[in-house]
Amino acid sequence: LSQPAKIYIMLGSNGIAWMSIDSMISKYSTFFTAVHTAAPKAKIYIEAILPVTAAKETSDERYSNSKINDYNAKLSEFAKSQGVTFLDTHSALVTSDGTLNTQYAEADGMHLKKAGYEALLEYFKSHTN
Repeated sequence: LSQPAKIYIMLGSNGIAWMSIDSMISKYSTFFTAVHTAAPKAKIYIEAILPVTAAKETSDERYSNSKINDYNAKLSEFAKSQGVTFLDTHSALVTSDGTLNTQYAEADGMHLKKAGYEALLEYFKSHTN
């Protein structure tokens, strides 16, 4: 089997509704170890949990952007502890009020539509090597 040169990990968007930060980091660590063991030479990037729109945040308090920021701070620390790059993809998609830009969001206020993925691609082009 060929080995990937790069691996991008983005997990946690749905999990924040029911998982504590410590539990998420524990599960993330288990997953990360499995990925790293399977592809030890790959450059691994850990991506931030993406923001949600203001409407999503208002309609479901489990998905507050403040909470997402707390999770991302822990993910950034985890990435640093593992010697891998943390990609703050969150920052590429937010408006000045810290919510997901509605131009990038599907109607659920959480998942991305094509324009959101295009914005992520531009972020990757300028923040990875």
